[in-house]
Amino acid sequence: MSVIKRTVAVVLAVACGLVAFAAPASAADAPWRMVSAGFRHACAVGPTGALWCWSGSNYWGQVGSGDTDAHDYPVRVGNQSNWASVSAGGLHTCGLKMDGTRFCWGGNNYGQLGIGDQTNRNAPRQWLGETKWLSVSAGIYHSCGVQVDHRLYCWGLNSSGELGVGDTTDRNLPAQVGTQANWASVSAGGEFTCALKTDGTRYCWGLNDHGQLGLTDKHNRNAPIRVLNEGAWSSISAGAADACGVRPDQTIRCWGENGTGQDGTGDTTEHDMPVVVGGGHSWSSVSVGGGFAETCAITTDAIRFCWGYGLGGALGTGTATSSFLPVALGGDGTWSQVSAGTGFACGLPASGGVFCWGDNDWQQLGVGFDPQYALLPLQTL
Repeated sequence: MSVIKRTVAVVLAVACGLVAFAAPASAADAPWRMVSAGFRHACAVGPTGALWCWSGSNYWGQVGSGDTDAHDYPVRVGNQSNWASVSAGGLHTCGLKMDGTRFCWGGNNYGQLGIGDQTNRNAPRQWLGETKWLSVSAGIYHSCGVQVDHRLYCWGLNSSGELGVGDTTDRNLPAQVGTQANWASVSAGGEFTCALKTDGTRYCWGLNDHGQLGLTDKHNRNAPIRVLNEGAWSSISAGAADACGVRPDQTIRCWGENGTGQDGTGDTTEHDMPVVVGGGHSWSSVSVGGGFAETCAITTDAIRFCWGYGLGGALGTGTATSSFLPVALGGDGTWSQVSAGTGFACGLPASGGVFCWGDNDWQQLGVGFDPQYALLPLQTL
């Protein structure tokens, strides 16, 4: 997205009474490393490895600012510039430093911070002595991560078996999922989890009342299970009660609740098995939102698409219209990453900066108390 196109987007938003703030253009010059949209907050890792988070709802400390004050503009988390990744969940956040150490903060009523207790933290907290991590994923009330030896661990709420450890007992420290050391990635969703092995095979477990495990039925599982002969996957994303993944053939397949068309199949029918997203595009990545709302994805030529619940501008296409199939905004430019939250989403244009769109009722766009919502991407950082 060029500076001219960014300016046009902001001018249009102002004309509609939708925006009162835009970050200076100089903030967008360098490429940001990643952004993660959660329930009512979001975080981003900057060009130098500094971490920024924002939300007008910080009661649980999920912004990581050392307080529980509202932060409707981005605030820096600590003063170090050695963050590698971040994952914004329901009311908590987890991140990894460049050396693979894990930090979590925010709501901890189910032990979802994985630091040995159930006390909330308003700044990043580490469990000393852990093995280093490759990735971490914060869900609604639980978290999971893959360690450097490719062993999988989960912690937090386990009422539906979402930790995958064979029971429904909560854990306040990481608990190993099975005994194998061949996990590649994991995505913690609502009360379920999906993960990929190093050979690309898909496993899901936890709550399955809407078919969100994609296992052809609606029975809960408390340990990983897969559909035999399904084939390999390149990536996977779990939302509130839906999941999507990219296959090696560059198609996206989704499954689950689909009440607002977030499966992208042209209907609102529940799917208990993966179904192909319509539109005929070639995809590189996908992100499922956390509130029965929207899904966003990027094509192999870096074009941003969203689908599902459009009210409040969650699709970022210039209207508040829902769509059961992928839709893009013409002239939107190219994007390197997108992350769907709950009724809002954030992304990284290839030209630099962090942009968000959709609901702003909890100032989750990071642009102040106004606008109430944004139909087009607005610059946050």
